[in-house]
Amino acid sequence: MRRLAVFLGLGLASCLLAGPPVFSSCPKAYSQLQRGELLNGGFAVGISVSEMQGIADSISTPGLAISPLPGKSFDQVLINASYRKSFWEKIGVVIRDIAGSHLLNDGNHRVAYLIAQRLIERNGIVRNPSNSDDQIYDIISKVGRKADGYRTPEEIAQKLRGY
Repeated sequence: MRRLAVFLGLGLASCLLAGPPVFSSCPKAYSQLQRGELLNGGFAVGISVSEMQGIADSISTPGLAISPLPGKSFDQVLINASYRKSFWEKIGVVIRDIAGSHLLNDGNHRVAYLIAQRLIERNGIVRNPSNSDDQIYDIISKVGRKADGYRTPEEIAQKLRGY
C-alpha cells in the first residue's frame, strides 16, 4: 500500500494505468523522487530507467539495439531492488534481474557490470584493493549461469561484500 501511495502522491496514477513500460513514459516523475525511493531502486544515490537504457545503448552494435525482452523492464529491476535494505543486496538484485534472468536481448553481463560499477562509484563504496573488476565480472558470469551459491540476492551480496 505504501508503494501505491508513493505513486499516487507523485501524480503517477496515469503512469500506472498506462501499462508497460510502466514509468518510461513518465520521466518527469524522477525529478520529484526523494533519496532512497522506489524508482531509483532505493539506493542513496540511484539510477534512472533512462540511464540504465543509455548504458545498454552505449554497448549495442549498429543494427542491434539492446533492449529488455517482452514482459521484462528496467523499471521492475529498480522496484525489486527497492525492497532490499542493504546496498549489497540491492546490487545483488540488479545483477540477478539483469544477468540472471537474461533481461535483455543481448549484453546482459556487460550491462549488469556497468550498472553495478556506476552504482558502486556513485554511492561512494570503497572497494578492497585485492578485488578487481575482473572478479566483479566473474561473479556476474556465475549469476548468469545460475551457479550454485550465486542465485539469490543474499548469496550475490555475500560474494560482492568483499569490496
